[in-house]
Amino acid sequence: MNPSREKTSPTRITLYELADYTGVSIATISRALRDLPAVREETKASIREAALKLGYIPNQGGVRLRTGKTRAIGIVLHQEDPLYVFGYSLIQGMHERLRKSGYTLIVLSDEKGGRKSLDECLKGRMVDGLILTHTTERDPRIRSVIEAGIPLVTYGRSKISGLYDWYDFNNESFAYQAVQSLAEAGCDKIVMPLPSRTYNFNRYLQKGYLRAMKEQGLEPHEINLNVDVETRFFFKQAQEILSQKDCPNGWICIRDHNILPLLSAVEKQRKVLGREIIIAAKQANENLNFLNVPIIRFQQDLRLAGTRIINTLLNRIRNPSNESEGILLDLPLIHSKKEVI
Repeated sequence: MNPSREKTSPTRITLYELADYTGVSIATISRALRDLPAVREETKASIREAALKLGYIPNQGGVRLRTGKTRAIGIVLHQEDPLYVFGYSLIQGMHERLRKSGYTLIVLSDEKGGRKSLDECLKGRMVDGLILTHTTERDPRIRSVIEAGIPLVTYGRSKISGLYDWYDFNNESFAYQAVQSLAEAGCDKIVMPLPSRTYNFNRYLQKGYLRAMKEQGLEPHEINLNVDVETRFFFKQAQEILSQKDCPNGWICIRDHNILPLLSAVEKQRKVLGREIIIAAKQANENLNFLNVPIIRFQQDLRLAGTRIINTLLNRIRNPSNESEGILLDLPLIHSKKEVI
């Protein structure tokens, strides 16, 4: 390496200067920064270290002019998403995987049912690949992305056909196991607040719930409590339900940000958690590990999901004509009924 080339001013470092500093060719520098397999790992590490030391930043405009690629990946979230739970963990896993890939992550946000940000992204071809969340059974966004020729992975399933991949948690299995666990713990009136029917995973949750309730010889119960309302409204509605004489004694939480308001409602109604009221919940947030409360928990590893979604999308970008792939991940039980009672 040529130490005389170390950065001493805010002037932008060029690829030529980085090549001169490291003593390798511009072609090797370019391949290493794109994490291509033709370059040895130790050479890649040395080049990345030099790039960081010199403050080298790729000129994305130049990259796009030369290759037609943006070196960016987009994820479309809803403005209503609880970012501290859903978005943060998912994006954290994505960033970890993208760190050495040469791609950046762009977060797009649309209102529920809206698609302004998505349409602007497609029109300007702002990304090389897209991730759609909150898929519906006949999601029109999927068709739009496919027609735009942009590689796609959806977080959630849909009945729209085409060359794209999907990743989802096995919500049917989760609901089925949650009912089983609650029934084994002695619950005979089990409820599961659901998301909007427009979301595809609503159907899978109900399927697992109804199948398990039938096998357990229990009567299914519907309650007027939507999991996507604001926390204060969820608390108020849960409290009203728990105030009833014959209130449900088994609760399934499909979103872990509903757990705290439900716990508060249980406490407000002076119910004994773990005996009078038993909760089975998805745990997507590690902060719940610090709650010393008896809850049956199933792990939903959104961080791992983010990593795997990026792996799938990068493969789709490299091989756009590959057959569609679907990945279904189970939610393992991490706290059983024996730890509840």
